[in-house]
Amino acid sequence: MLAKQTFYFLRHGQTDWNAKGLMQGSTDVPLNDAGRDQADGVRPHIGGLGIASMCVSPMSRAHETARIAGADLDCPVTLIDELREFAMGERDGTPFGPWFFEWRAGDLHIEGAETRKGFLERAIVGLNEALRQPGPVLMVSHGGLFGAIKHYTGLDDSVQVKNCDLVCLEPPQSDDAEWRCEFLNQ
Repeated sequence: MLAKQTFYFLRHGQTDWNAKGLMQGSTDVPLNDAGRDQADGVRPHIGGLGIASMCVSPMSRAHETARIAGADLDCPVTLIDELREFAMGERDGTPFGPWFFEWRAGDLHIEGAETRKGFLERAIVGLNEALRQPGPVLMVSHGGLFGAIKHYTGLDDSVQVKNCDLVCLEPPQSDDAEWRCEFLNQ
């Protein structure tokens, strides 16, 4: 279960593989110039949030995004391995396609890839480790991690994050309420 507290999520900036529509998975693809510009562009939106901790995927695209976007923050940065993107094995570097939904449903085995169930189990460990840090917490990670957040918060699957989207997630205020998701830089 995901800890019920408000936090912020920032997806990393663009990479060359993002621009080409390729799955990155566990391949450590760096930011491109557009991704660095995106990270710099989101920086003013982060400055007034009162961020007390940044928790970051160790993958270079997330780490560089955090360094650029959080340049004005005076807070600790914690690398959390469990916040890294899901491993797609032999599908790394290939175009996104219908096979992804088969993998997600557990109907497709991909050589060298994590299972969806295994990824979600890893992700919740990283999410809750991040939420144990002094808050408010900013997590800088990947689109797949946002998918895990949607899974654990019950957010609609149609909610998608693009590169360098900054999102505030607020837990339900009552038993019959839902998590709230607000995009802060769109």
